[in-house]
Amino acid sequence: MQITTILGSCVSICLFEPARRIGGLNHFLFSGRPSRHEPTPHRWGEPASEALLERLAALGVSEKSLRAKVFGGAQMGPQPASPHLRIGERNVEWALSWLLSKGILVVGQSVGGRLGRKIIMDCGTGEVWVKELSRE
Repeated sequence: MQITTILGSCVSICLFEPARRIGGLNHFLFSGRPSRHEPTPHRWGEPASEALLERLAALGVSEKSLRAKVFGGAQMGPQPASPHLRIGERNVEWALSWLLSKGILVVGQSVGGRLGRKIIMDCGTGEVWVKELSRE
């Protein structure tokens, strides 16, 4: 099975377990966790990432056996002066920190820059194809 998504400042964490040949990805808009009253919590990094882990665990995958690739986090408009407005940058920092906290090895990434990306993940091999999108 292949999964495709388009990323701008959003980030996708692609997780793959080599021995079982099982993988999946998430796609989140904002780093961290939402407030308690957020109607769509999976737009945030923590719930989206925890849900991905839960689905893989339900298939018998151990966190420690996972390998990760991280994509996205582009700065789509002018660079904001204030760091808290650099959403793509913050998303990437959060994703890498979360993976480190889980002990999941990051084996690849294509992050930052000024262009969006289209990614295609093959869930049986863990391969991810990346195409940078033009501004036109």
